[in-house]
Amino acid sequence: MPYTIIVCEDGSLYGSHKIKIMQKEKLFNKLCFLVAPHYNGYDMSQCTVTMRYLMPISKEFKTETLVLSEVKYEEYLKYVLPVDTCFTKEWGNIELNLTFTMLDSDNDGNIIQRVRKTGN
Repeated sequence: MPYTIIVCEDGSLYGSHKIKIMQKEKLFNKLCFLVAPHYNGYDMSQCTVTMRYLMPISKEFKTETLVLSEVKYEEYLKYVLPVDTCFTKEWGNIELNLTFTMLDSDNDGNIIQRVRKTGN
């Protein structure tokens, strides 16, 4: 089972199934993010999801665009990211957060961008 993180209604991230991921691992483990399909009446499957993370030693910020899995986990939307060496090149704890963005239109037909962020 992959390292699984649930996106809570309040924007916090909860590690529901944690596994140890070692420095320099490549493509043996996965990060799995579970998201409720709706948030404040919006269809979360219509969002682009970006994971931003801070490397523990160099303090470099990196980003990954998450891809929505065709298979849900129970009622949750599921995003799976293979753990690659760009993620594991440094030892230590990685801080991450997610940003959900979608384009929508208001009552006048104007395009607006909706953004939902999570905590670290």
